[in-house]
Amino acid sequence: PGSRIIITTRDKQLLREMQVLRKGADHDVKVYEVQKLNCNEALQLFHMNASQRFNLGADSAAFLRAVVDYAAGIPLALQIWGSLFRRCKSQQERDCLLNKLRKFPNQKLLNVYRVSYDALDENEREIFLNIACFHKEEAIDDARRQLDACGLFADSGIKTLIDMSLIQIKNKYGNRNFLWMHDVIQEMGWAIVHEQCPEEPGKRSRLWNLDDVCHVLGRNTGTEKVHSISVNLSKIKELNLRAPDFTKMYNLRFLKFYRRYHVKQCNVRLNLKSLPSSLRYLCWPAYPLKSLPPKFSSENLVEISMPNSQLQRLWNEGQNPRNLKRIDLRDCKQLVEVPDLSKSVNIETIDLPGCLQLVEVPSYFKVLHKLGSLNLSHCLNLKILSDMPHNMRFLNLDSTAVEELPTSIFSLEKLVELNLECCEGIKNLPNSSWKLNSLTSLYLCGTSIEGLPLSIDCLSSVASIQLKFCKRLVSLPTSIYKLKSLERLSLEGCSSFRNFPEILEPMKRLEDLSLSLTEIKELPYSIENLVGLKTLRLYECKSLESLPSSIYKLNLTIFALDGCCRLKRMPPSSAILWSSIRG
Repeated sequence: PGSRIIITTRDKQLLREMQVLRKGADHDVKVYEVQKLNCNEALQLFHMNASQRFNLGADSAAFLRAVVDYAAGIPLALQIWGSLFRRCKSQQERDCLLNKLRKFPNQKLLNVYRVSYDALDENEREIFLNIACFHKEEAIDDARRQLDACGLFADSGIKTLIDMSLIQIKNKYGNRNFLWMHDVIQEMGWAIVHEQCPEEPGKRSRLWNLDDVCHVLGRNTGTEKVHSISVNLSKIKELNLRAPDFTKMYNLRFLKFYRRYHVKQCNVRLNLKSLPSSLRYLCWPAYPLKSLPPKFSSENLVEISMPNSQLQRLWNEGQNPRNLKRIDLRDCKQLVEVPDLSKSVNIETIDLPGCLQLVEVPSYFKVLHKLGSLNLSHCLNLKILSDMPHNMRFLNLDSTAVEELPTSIFSLEKLVELNLECCEGIKNLPNSSWKLNSLTSLYLCGTSIEGLPLSIDCLSSVASIQLKFCKRLVSLPTSIYKLKSLERLSLEGCSSFRNFPEILEPMKRLEDLSLSLTEIKELPYSIENLVGLKTLRLYECKSLESLPSSIYKLNLTIFALDGCCRLKRMPPSSAILWSSIRG
């Protein structure tokens, strides 16, 4: 009984406000999101408006799939397109019209979505156009970072665009969220930019079409109107930019060259004399020159990404990159020194893995107080490491030539992950008290350490300790049982390891223990205190002779004993039976 009021809107925020106002009232406001049409429903609606049934030949079937995919379940698009295709008399005419719609979208349809765009504020419009031109199907974290780098307010803008049904967040590959936008809405964004100057792309705010970019950079027709350029190098084999002149594009703040990882690298011929000092975001993988132009000023740069480049030095001395937050020069194999970042007081992330010529980390790194992540993995000649700033959270020294770590590293209270894998020069870890209160992951695989210091028991938050193939490792400290947060411990391939320590107190969180390819002869009876253990790997333990009867008290689901040639029999099981164990 009673009445219902149905309100339709593109703005979810309006409905949220109504929910707040009606909270506690007799009738709540309920929000229902209209679902898009599925494939069969979309076909039915299209046929209804086209007033014809298409034959089931291969050409018609492919055409119908293309229309349905392009419409992505939006009824309005199917209705308008159906009426347009009604005039087509042959499959050739239909294919021609579909290609035309992709290049020149129907104005009636664009006008419907233009209402939502016109309701946005300036920040939201800029973000919408950037997503339409540059960031569709990009990981949301990457897009948000790039938008922020350009001086926009990404979080609030993206939220509004979602509420206005102009973009969506979709999960791709099961682990990352990506920005998604319907093709028709994206084309509306393209049309808005194109309208800024239909005849001359150098007078538009954004350039993303390859022909337009080559036209502007090849003929040097860029103007102060251009503030963003993005080029997908995956689509071409060679890009010839003899002498691009950026001097007239003095408002350019976003410059991005990119390619898909599975696509062969594009050959770029370049003679670059200048880059505008207005740049905030610079992405240029496989940059072909030895340095940035000598007159380039880095003062406004927020992020620079130039992996796999021919750089020897990034820039000349005297730079003031005070706004720089992130730098990525991974796999720049000719880079002979870390760029001068002494004035980068806002730097948060430095990625230099695979820079084979680097031999030391500058001492000023310790005063970069906002630096939270430093990746130097596979810098094979890096030997000298300075003190690290106190806000460091991630430190990766995998496969470096470092032999001794500054003791200050073990006082980094915010450090979450320390990776020393394959640092064969590291033979000892300090015995002084460790203050790594936030450390969750410790990677020591392939180092030359003989044991862990007693101070390891201070790692109250550590969840994973990896010691694989530490071939000189002889023992673990008896205090290992004090690591109450430990979930994974691996000593696989530690060929000198013979005695597993007594576990004097229950360890409830340790679920995965690997002792494979070690020289242990037996396990202590106190192994029963690993009450949370689910996986125990002992394969190829050729010296293992016996197991304690307490092994049956463990609630294992995986128990690997393959290749334990000296183990002749299992201990008596008393009355305890194991179930659901996989070997």
